[in-house]
Amino acid sequence: MCDDSFLSDLPSSLKSDKPKIVDEFEGKIKSIDALFCLEEGHYWICAKVESVSCFGDWFYISCKKCGKKVDKLNNQFYCSGCQNFDGFGSMRYMLKLEVFNGTSTAELILWDKECAHIMQKKALEVNGAEVISANIVPKEIEQCIAVKNFLFKIVLRNEDEFLSMKSYNVKKVVTDVDIIKKHSANLLSNLEASKKALSYEDMFLEECNNLSQIVEEVTRTL
Repeated sequence: MCDDSFLSDLPSSLKSDKPKIVDEFEGKIKSIDALFCLEEGHYWICAKVESVSCFGDWFYISCKKCGKKVDKLNNQFYCSGCQNFDGFGSMRYMLKLEVFNGTSTAELILWDKECAHIMQKKALEVNGAEVISANIVPKEIEQCIAVKNFLFKIVLRNEDEFLSMKSYNVKKVVTDVDIIKKHSANLLSNLEASKKALSYEDMFLEECNNLSQIVEEVTRTL
């Protein structure tokens, strides 16, 4: 569960950053469509998380000293950054999100700091983290992140050749419900319009299917 009471026990780096960033995205939220036309930089988007998955594993083991991903060699972990061996490493989040703003979708990469901010706990503290397969995202994570609206600060680099096919790294996440509501008016209206469009499409497909069945029945009687 996402419990606010957990905040008091978290390091300051994992606590809400509302006072620090509220002015940062004021009037600077972009649509996903607009990302393809913008210069490189950092931009905010407001979107609903459609699905939570991972790139192979939902976590990785990092060096306790520098945070770089380590390689397991026999019974130890080797850090190429520190060039040291250690018997232990730190478990860190690494998730892939598919988000939708009512008109377009995007794939986001959510790293440890941002995941911990949403979950309000470290990766090792996720229920069943030590027994669930690394390539299966725990239900606790899905329940806390999926089908919810967030503000994401993403990194856009124009040197990437195919922007429409790339994943965007997330630098910050806003989880404050009041702030999200304030800046998600367009998102909510787009999502509602999208639902109506899907409903009309379903009705059209159903009518086409019914018509096809009628044609088949008439053909058989001829």
